[in-house]
Amino acid sequence: MDQRRRFGKLILYVFLCLVSFSAQGNSRLKRESKSKELLPLFWGTNIENLQTSQPLPQGNLQLRVFHRFGAISDGASEMFGIYSPSNITLGLGYGITSNLSVILDAEKEKRIYDLSLKYRILTQKLDNSMPFSLTYILTTSYGGMSDENYGVSYKPANRWSYLNQLILEKQLGNNANIMAGGYYTHHNASNPKQPHDVGALSLAMGYRLYKKLGVFTTYQHNFTLGAISGEDKRIKIGNDRLSAGVSYGTPTHKLQLFVSNQYGISTGDNMVNNVYDISSDNLRIGFNISVRLHHKK
Repeated sequence: MDQRRRFGKLILYVFLCLVSFSAQGNSRLKRESKSKELLPLFWGTNIENLQTSQPLPQGNLQLRVFHRFGAISDGASEMFGIYSPSNITLGLGYGITSNLSVILDAEKEKRIYDLSLKYRILTQKLDNSMPFSLTYILTTSYGGMSDENYGVSYKPANRWSYLNQLILEKQLGNNANIMAGGYYTHHNASNPKQPHDVGALSLAMGYRLYKKLGVFTTYQHNFTLGAISGEDKRIKIGNDRLSAGVSYGTPTHKLQLFVSNQYGISTGDNMVNNVYDISSDNLRIGFNISVRLHHKK
């Protein structure tokens, strides 16, 4: 009887130990799951001209500096475009919640002011219960150039345009990202041969070489939607865009250096007005810098 009691106590002790270890393991996995938020490996909130699926964390303030030089084909006398006329965008972003950000960008070349609301609808999970991230972005743009740039019959409403973006992004393992986007822009004013409405599809791929360093490439194809203004129905919209570059970053700082055939920075305007096709004559160096000025602990 004593042996049975001792054996029973031993079985009960082992069972309680297993339950305790299992509870501790589950608690540890939950803590790790919370602490290891799945983020794009090195892209941050933007990749070249494109928004990614990643919003800013709640309470975070971001400074954005995007710069595009002249064409590399300008030659050595212009330091391969570095001394040529350049375009720059300055911006600020703020994380309202963990899934909602607001961004204000100001572009020098066409005096374009972009106000964006960025909302992450779905977030990829570590356990793959949600296999991808999905984000919607609404951008309202105001053009600050002189009146004659906005049509013959100028109205203040001609300065406004709108861009809808839907971004699907997936992290593949520990070293790769892939992102696809769909875009629709409406411009209240359009030039002859141009549509008021233009759509686009984009694809971006990135691969991490080291912990903080990665390479990427992006492509965007534009297509017309809706009616064409003017009697001449030949369609004239923005040229497609191709870029390739490297990205280096920490959770608070991102630097991207790349070559692209795009001089403009505002996505909605480029969909309609990018005049540079994909060729060696139109390639130019660009860089993006983003810094979180304030991060909520």
